[in-house]
Amino acid sequence: MRTDQSFSVAWARYVDELPAGPEMDALVSDRVMRIPPDRRSAERYSSDEAASELVKRKLGEMGLDSVSDGPHPAWQVLVIGSLSRPSTARAETRPLALCRAALKALTW
Repeated sequence: MRTDQSFSVAWARYVDELPAGPEMDALVSDRVMRIPPDRRSAERYSSDEAASELVKRKLGEMGLDSVSDGPHPAWQVLVIGSLSRPSTARAETRPLALCRAALKALTW
């Protein structure tokens, strides 16, 4: 039987292991940006600094804030807000760490 907590742990592990690329970008487009599949663009949220700023802006629109620190040896991002539990993620790049943290914060 799946519990919400076991799902959250499994989801966080999955997200933390997902590399930058099309699969991560599609998840961010769907779950963070809330863009319907038929209206998606080719934004590279997980690998492009400018595109990742769109993610940061969207989080702000939802009342969430993100704080980045890095790279030593990896970027770490914290997403916090009243609508979500605090969420952290680490990655080689800031865009990927931001995408991971955003997905964990918005998917329970």
